[in-house]
Amino acid sequence: SRWVADAPAGAEVFVIATVSGDGAWVQNYVGDRATVIVTANAAEPAIAALTEIGITDTTFVFVAGNAANLITVRRHLRRALALPAAQVAVSGYWRTGVVAWDHHAPIDPMDPDDE
Repeated sequence: SRWVADAPAGAEVFVIATVSGDGAWVQNYVGDRATVIVTANAAEPAIAALTEIGITDTTFVFVAGNAANLITVRRHLRRALALPAAQVAVSGYWRTGVVAWDHHAPIDPMDPDDE
C-alpha cells in the first residue's frame, strides 16, 4: 500500500482491515512495515480497534474502504475524538450497491463536515 510505504521513517503504522474471512492476505498486501489488525467487515469493530491502538494528537489516520461503513468511522474520529481535518483522511473507494461510485465524492453528502 502506498500509504504504508510513504509513512515517515520511524512512524508506527497500523492497518485495520475490515474484511470478510480471516484476512490472512492483508499482511502480504501491505508488507512487513505495518502491524495488521483484522476485524469483521463493519464500522463498529474498526472503531474498537482504533480505540485499542490509541489515537493521540500526533496520530494521522487514513481510512479507505466501503463508503457505507466509513461514515460511522469518520464521525467517530472527527466528533467523538475531535480530531482536526488535517489529522484525518477518509476515502470511500466503493459503496455497496452503487455502480460506478465516485471515490472522490464525499462519503456522506448530508454531512457538511465532509469537505
